[in-house]
Amino acid sequence: MARIQRVTSQAVFDLFKSLDNDSQREFVRTLAQLVGAEVIYFMLGQLPPLEQERFTHMLGGTLMVDLLPLFVQEATRMIRECPQKAAAEMEEEMLKKVGRYLETYRQKIGELEQGKLKEKRDRKSDPEIVKRNVEICDLKRANAEHWSHRRLGKKYDLSPQAISLILKDEAKWRQMAEGVK
Repeated sequence: MARIQRVTSQAVFDLFKSLDNDSQREFVRTLAQLVGAEVIYFMLGQLPPLEQERFTHMLGGTLMVDLLPLFVQEATRMIRECPQKAAAEMEEEMLKKVGRYLETYRQKIGELEQGKLKEKRDRKSDPEIVKRNVEICDLKRANAEHWSHRRLGKKYDLSPQAISLILKDEAKWRQMAEGVK
């Protein structure tokens, strides 16, 4: 297995800046598919205030394009069904409906996110990785002095930190190995 050289964030940034516009967009598109919403939210927080405001207007514009037709349809339906209602009464009713719609929208987004988290949490580990991790635990148990984290990392092409995490979860790996057999 080829070992990947560690690079600094500055080196990645410099390479990114050297790309043409289309390649930069492709890189960002690929990156966006790999990182979670929290990373994008963090990135937005790093924008200068004027850029944050510009982004908010961009996002709000998209939301309004999607939602405005629904609200207009609902308002039109209300006027047709109850033309005798006062404007203030219709406005209050419409605001309640919009609130219920947004709450339903938030719930559906929450359910979607919960489903994604559950899928991520419940995914099955690759049996080869489970086997490798149990081997690492066995070697460390058999001769802890000889098999340092660094030496195990070199043998399996992993960082010492990754070895530490594997060893920390030894019981989990052994339990998973039993399920694989």
